Amino acid sequence: MPAIEDAGAAAVYWVLYYACVVYLLITFALFAYVVYSSRIHKYYFLWPVKLLKVMLSVLEWILFVPMMSCFVSMLKCEKGYQFIDTSMVCFGGMHIVFFGFSVLLILVLLVLSLLIATFFCSSQLEPSDAFSA
Repeated sequence: MPAIEDAGAAAVYWVLYYACVVYLLITFALFAYVVYSSRIHKYYFLWPVKLLKVMLSVLEWILFVPMMSCFVSMLKCEKGYQFIDTSMVCFGGMHIVFFGFSVLLILVLLVLSLLIATFFCSSQLEPSDAFSA
């Protein structure tokens, strides 16, 4: 997020950080609903399934890099302070909490991205034309 880093707008960074967290929470809530509905073999509503597909597609194709850079920028420190929010001392107080939370979110985002790529972007294993080589 070079524009935020250059401007030094810590408030904008925190709004984006929490927006990314909320987006991931909504995605996981929808995912939990779809898993639960598939286990009981009954879907009360279909719009969560369609919304989950759209949200996962947007996450994979549009929001992956911005979210990743938002979470990774929490890990960057300069001169003992967090890179964007200079009021936060590195590895002390709340920074260590956000540091651990960001590492966890980076891992979740990577695993989720691998799952999305596996399910939505899988190549066709058999050719549709029997005579193609």
